[in-house]
Amino acid sequence: MLRFSPMLVLLVMLQVIFCAGAIAAGMLMNRAIISFVTVKDIYPQVTLLDADRGMQRALTGRGRYFDLPIWSDTGLLAYSQPRQGSLAVIITSSTMAEQCMLGDDAEDDIAPIWSPDGNWLAFVGQRQGKWDIFVQAGCDGPLRAVTHDPADDIAPAWVDNQRLSFVSNRTGNRDVYVIDLTTGVLDNLTDHPRGDFDPAWYGALMAFVSDREGNDEIYVLDTMTGALENISRATATDTSPVWSPDGRLAFVSYRDGNAEIYLAALDGSPPVNISQSSRGDVSPTWSSDGRLAWLSEFQLVYDVFVLDAGETVGQNITQSSHSEYYLSWVP
Repeated sequence: MLRFSPMLVLLVMLQVIFCAGAIAAGMLMNRAIISFVTVKDIYPQVTLLDADRGMQRALTGRGRYFDLPIWSDTGLLAYSQPRQGSLAVIITSSTMAEQCMLGDDAEDDIAPIWSPDGNWLAFVGQRQGKWDIFVQAGCDGPLRAVTHDPADDIAPAWVDNQRLSFVSNRTGNRDVYVIDLTTGVLDNLTDHPRGDFDPAWYGALMAFVSDREGNDEIYVLDTMTGALENISRATATDTSPVWSPDGRLAFVSYRDGNAEIYLAALDGSPPVNISQSSRGDVSPTWSSDGRLAWLSEFQLVYDVFVLDAGETVGQNITQSSHSEYYLSWVP
């Protein structure tokens, strides 16, 4: 009978522990990591997925609710979750070792979004029955109210590290505004009697959704020249524009009778259907290296599909028996 010395057993155990930790750390260092919320046994949890190797691991314990977990370039995770009877914005490290709560624990705070440099977090907070935009520099910075209008201000999106856009109905309809956080200068960028919303930025170009021609379509505004173009050009609903790092624009369109992921061209050529599914495809999101991921209703649940750069067909990389949602790439 073989016998192993206690020292050898200890060394083997330490090696196993070290390898497990290295695998977890390696997942976060790999730029092919996707974050999403999945529901198992009615409990949601944030999960990390290696898009290349198919490895998954739960990042959070099972909680009651997660609102669009979003990552900073510095490896911090922000999300909204119920705390003490209201919705609170939570910041945590990638290992969940440290947590802090932003905003006011007596009021609802939702929809966090990091500045490009990862130093600031903007979010929407409800105060005295209306919604305003707030920013805070990490866990220790002072909380600052960016908007103070009697109307609702929602959907913050960073233009750069100094300017923030948001959607407001302060003129009686939805418009997209930009505020300079240093000077306080506020501009109504769309200023149209119909609804404009869902802004997405690529340098000076702002893609947004507008119903100014009778249905929701994707427009691109050059904020330097004022040039405006309808780039979706359809009678069906088009929504959810997202820019790639090299200036490609993906969006969701219902022009085929169901939700599909389309890629828009800025040269006037027709948008291209890149999901090619008979079911619903939603929530497109780009990685830093130009991969496109989205959620597709596959076999009655939503799975994660990824289209690699240079490919024409997306691959189902979860093939799960339960739905995934709130999809984003880990920087």
